[in-house]
Amino acid sequence: MPHATRLDLHSPLRRRRVLKLLALAALGLVLVTSILDHVGAFGYRGETLDRQQVEVLAAVDAETVRVKTSAGQEDVHLLGINAPASADHWGSEALRYTTARLVGRTVTLRVEPTQMRDERGRVLACVYVTDADLMNLDMIRDGQAYADRRVQHPQAKQFEQVEGEARNKKRGMWKDLTEDQMPAWRQKWLREWRAQHPR
Repeated sequence: MPHATRLDLHSPLRRRRVLKLLALAALGLVLVTSILDHVGAFGYRGETLDRQQVEVLAAVDAETVRVKTSAGQEDVHLLGINAPASADHWGSEALRYTTARLVGRTVTLRVEPTQMRDERGRVLACVYVTDADLMNLDMIRDGQAYADRRVQHPQAKQFEQVEGEARNKKRGMWKDLTEDQMPAWRQKWLREWRAQHPR
């Protein structure tokens, strides 16, 4: 009797049923993955914005803009920068700078495939005003934002170098910025840097 059961498990009818169940399971997995991807569960929602031209509708804050895309609206955070909040030293000036430079303009987004969104769901992008004019870099160069050393990206070294130049030339917020007015992450970074580079 056990021998007959073993033969039955390998019968063509049984194999067809197993294959049909496996096919249905695979189809279900593809369907669930597609739905989760569409709602942004994997950090991506619907369309890729890399190299897309979008209209800037508003400045949410100095480092985030709301843009109009073919699928609706998205909040875009300028990758690799950290601008002062509106209540902080130089916050209102940085917001005015972003508003004047971007709102009402059509810009091109460059999105890193490995880090498309942040924890708040914002698109992380380099925002090009023209082919050669990178807003992220401009903000640091003009003293409107810090080079955010917590974020790894291809332009990180360039951003840090430009920040050093802005600081040395006392541009924008660097005119009268004191260490205690800096964000907590940067104060911590400075302490660690000084510990590694004693005079």
